[in-house]
Amino acid sequence: LHEFSLGTHFSFHVHLPILRRVFVVGDVELARRILQHPLSDKPPKFFSSFEGITKNPVMFTSRNTSYTKSIRRTAHRAFSIKKNSKDADRMRYITQKYIDGWLNTRLRELSVNDESFDPVDDALAITFYVFCEAAFGYKATYQEFRTFTDNLDLAMTEFAYKQITNPLRKIFWAMIPGVWKAKRASQSIRRFVEHLIDTIQTTTKESSSDDFTTFLSLLLENPDVRDKSQQVSEIIMFMAAGHETTGAMISNVMILLAKNEEVQDNLRKALLESKKDGIAIEETPYFKFVLLEANRVFPVAAMGSTRLTSHTFTLKDGFVIPADSICFLPQYLCYKDPEIFKDPNLFQPDRWGKKSKAMEDAASFAFSLGPRSCPGKPLATAEVNQLLPQLLLHYSLHVESESKPDYRVILKHSNARLKVKGLGLSSAVERDKEVLSMFSCEAIAARHATEEIFGRYKALLLSLMSLFVGLFLYQYMHSLQNCPSFQRQASTSLKIAILTEPSPIGSYVCGQSKRILFLMEHLVEDTTDDITLITAEVHDKDRPAVWGRAHVHYTFGMPLPSYNQISISLDWSLKALRELLNFSPDLIHVTTPGPLLFPSVIASRILGTTLVMSCHTHLTAYAKTYLPPGINVIAEWLLWRYTSIVHSFAHVTLVTSPQIQGEFQRHGIPRVEVWQKGVNSDQFHPDYYSTDMRYQMTGGRPDRFLLVYIGRLAEEKRLVVLKGVLQRIPDAILCFIGAGPYGDKLRKFFEGTDTIFLGELKGLALSQAFASGDVFCMPSTSETLGFTVLESMASGVPVVAAAAGGLQHSIDNGKTGFLVTPESETEFVEKIQSLKHSPSLRKDMVNAARGEIEQWTWASSMAKVRNEIYPLAMKYVQGSKGYEKCGEHLSR
Repeated sequence: LHEFSLGTHFSFHVHLPILRRVFVVGDVELARRILQHPLSDKPPKFFSSFEGITKNPVMFTSRNTSYTKSIRRTAHRAFSIKKNSKDADRMRYITQKYIDGWLNTRLRELSVNDESFDPVDDALAITFYVFCEAAFGYKATYQEFRTFTDNLDLAMTEFAYKQITNPLRKIFWAMIPGVWKAKRASQSIRRFVEHLIDTIQTTTKESSSDDFTTFLSLLLENPDVRDKSQQVSEIIMFMAAGHETTGAMISNVMILLAKNEEVQDNLRKALLESKKDGIAIEETPYFKFVLLEANRVFPVAAMGSTRLTSHTFTLKDGFVIPADSICFLPQYLCYKDPEIFKDPNLFQPDRWGKKSKAMEDAASFAFSLGPRSCPGKPLATAEVNQLLPQLLLHYSLHVESESKPDYRVILKHSNARLKVKGLGLSSAVERDKEVLSMFSCEAIAARHATEEIFGRYKALLLSLMSLFVGLFLYQYMHSLQNCPSFQRQASTSLKIAILTEPSPIGSYVCGQSKRILFLMEHLVEDTTDDITLITAEVHDKDRPAVWGRAHVHYTFGMPLPSYNQISISLDWSLKALRELLNFSPDLIHVTTPGPLLFPSVIASRILGTTLVMSCHTHLTAYAKTYLPPGINVIAEWLLWRYTSIVHSFAHVTLVTSPQIQGEFQRHGIPRVEVWQKGVNSDQFHPDYYSTDMRYQMTGGRPDRFLLVYIGRLAEEKRLVVLKGVLQRIPDAILCFIGAGPYGDKLRKFFEGTDTIFLGELKGLALSQAFASGDVFCMPSTSETLGFTVLESMASGVPVVAAAAGGLQHSIDNGKTGFLVTPESETEFVEKIQSLKHSPSLRKDMVNAARGEIEQWTWASSMAKVRNEIYPLAMKYVQGSKGYEKCGEHLSR
């Protein structure tokens, strides 16, 4: 950028791999027009990289929605110096307190000992302390400053710089160690902010004082921001955009003044004259000139703002920037324009004494332009106006080693070293001894020495710690095998932790999510148990932190490549384990298979807690379907080996049918119980028959014989079998209802047949679809129960299904439905034809199925789990041979 020279055109087209037109605007007047236009806004997708740091912030990176405006109003109100002078006085007092500590301890000792300091590090420390106390009412420590700043720098460099310039880092993040480090840094930042919020909320409850307003107090009171996760995100974004930019600006001014001692002397004289004349030193004209010129030479936001235009802009020469374009508005280009600023690379504050209109326009570019301006400007202004004049009145600045500015999101110097020399003027008032000690050179040197020693021997220390923890866990797990007194006893009310993936409260619906959701409803509404749900994060807009009485915690989730509605947990931060240890449940219920079973097993053994596993997916059936012959046999053996090892840790394993129970027991898995089937017989009922729905399902031919499949469109469901069945039944129409990764292939496969695809249905439409068919077809051999089969039986539609898996438990062959040999297309056709040509058989089968279903309610199914299965599992805990076996596995 330093070598960039502007030509005659200040705007030019740039070709980049972005879907919209992109322009770089270096003309001040045009940049102002774009910023000030009410429809110009920040492009959300361009700022999506910040989500890696803040998890969905809206104050700075989203469109002007009502929620965004509510957050920004909160920030503006917190930092208003016009409406609330009491809060403004408090803001200035806090700023002065930390400036005094820095001047009277840190700089005094540096001056006496003739030592140098890093102006960027010192400025960032002051702004961090001031920001935490002024904005949040929180007194931060040096260690918190160091940790937050280092982690923020690491995270911002990765997510807001490297991933923007190289999008492949975002796609292949799992293979790049730097991204993992940045993710850990982001987690550390979030933990600090969560601790900050908890601390302030605790002190607020203990103290009834309400003497002042802070950004945090207003944010917590804002009815639009009820979710703690969202509060944390907004605070992180505010801190990232606040204290660092102010600290960088202060350090840039100090470096420029140290390099230009004549300007420094002139400014000091001007400040002394203002002080002598009784004028507020921050109102000194020459001081304002210095700030304007420093920000022009080293603009902190060198790349300026980015806006998405909703309006067409036309230049004087006829050049057009169309609507829906992305415009980069770099301050650097505006500030280096030789037609506005003579000798633009020189630091000359005097030029602002005779400023032109163009210079005024450029000067107002920094913080306050447009509808998305900086709400924290009053605090930043207070810090700059108080620190720099007092520094120059007491010390002179000198360069020990120069450095060049480095641009990583903001423009700041790295590795610069300055020295100070005391001028013998009157010292500032010492306000706070605790603050003074924070800036002691000895204390800072000791902390730096500790960090250096730790950094040097970090690998060795971590290796020794890992060895110690490993030996401790080895001995601890063996001791648990012979420690019955450590086990918990059942009580009337239990603390129950449920871990499941995919999430039961997202948009994805399957048999497992339905069952877990009904269990949650029963525990929340019909018991006094304390419930916590831990699940992989869902990708819906609304992720509730509380569901009824149950607290919900989300681990980092990764969508499956072939089915992005399903997220599985990649809990690299061990959040699930930490939440379990904090909650300390009496019983852990985890669904398998899935990564969340591993923290469940570990927490169960550490806490001595009952562990219940429920299996909802027939892994071996998937291996038969998706893997080629030969390999699938080996995979099936490995999967059964894996399943038997995993479930040996459980005190009770729940399966959905006696057939699956028998398979588990044949493979040596102990303590396997059947989770009673259930169906909502009110939601699925013959009364929901609809002529309009049947008209849709038959493509406008309701008199035709209607075959129905409702469920996921997946390869393991073996739905291709139904094509031959359909072709062998005259006047039949097949209707598929549902969605899934196999949907497009199915549509192609069934082209040219009487097949209707209606997509996914919910609510009343789904109930009507179940009740409006003639026969329900289920060719799948991988069902652990088959919820849609039960729902069809409840809706008065007879079922013809493959005699495999849990379907054999759901259907009484010949009475409540028909079971056929899975590979026999002929049997499918024969059973459907018999139902088609015998209305009396259909009626008898429908009545029998409905009568059977009415006995199996969700309420009775969930009550049995809570009142029979859970107490049974708790009895298995003490003195169980299986428990000792689990201890051996985990110790190894």
